[in-house]
Amino acid sequence: MSTRTITTTATAQRKQTPDRATVEVIAIGEGDSVSVARTTARDCATTIRESVTAVSADQIRTVNLQAESTAEMFDPATDAAYQATEHLHIECVPEAAEEVVVEVTDAGGTVRTVQFSLHEEVHRQLQNEALTGAMERAQEKAELIAATDGLYLAGIQNVTTNDVGTGMESIVDEALASGPDTDVCPNPITISESVEVTHELTED
Repeated sequence: MSTRTITTTATAQRKQTPDRATVEVIAIGEGDSVSVARTTARDCATTIRESVTAVSADQIRTVNLQAESTAEMFDPATDAAYQATEHLHIECVPEAAEEVVVEVTDAGGTVRTVQFSLHEEVHRQLQNEALTGAMERAQEKAELIAATDGLYLAGIQNVTTNDVGTGMESIVDEALASGPDTDVCPNPITISESVEVTHELTED
């Protein structure tokens, strides 16, 4: 006789105000040669670094520097032969993100996105709490359904989990296009965990 089972699904969420922010910035340079364009982009990046006072210097890092011919670009915004772009990441607390955006913009840089997130240990804790909540809810549902047939849960046969929360929120460049007066205010980050649990059933 095969073992009788019941499968239930459940999802649980935990919310937390973000405790870190990453402002993604680009510094653009132009010139008649690759070297001139790169130098101009580096100069712009240096101006940004010197102008941002909301964070310390070690919280600003270059993640990429590239140069390309404008002849190969779609609808370039310059008549120069080459354009270089230095990509910067500025790490700060969420409360300082708006000030960083203003300082970068005033220094001639462009803010592409502001990413809000949680430190790894906080994210992991919320993930565990959400998973526990989902497991408890799945068991409650299974117990209720089993009881309608006069049965009881005998144990867990299988569990499938699915992390459905990103743990990150982004304010993209379209939202920042209005300029430095944009209100950079993050919403709470939601961590979601879903489970599918198969329980074995027993009559006693």
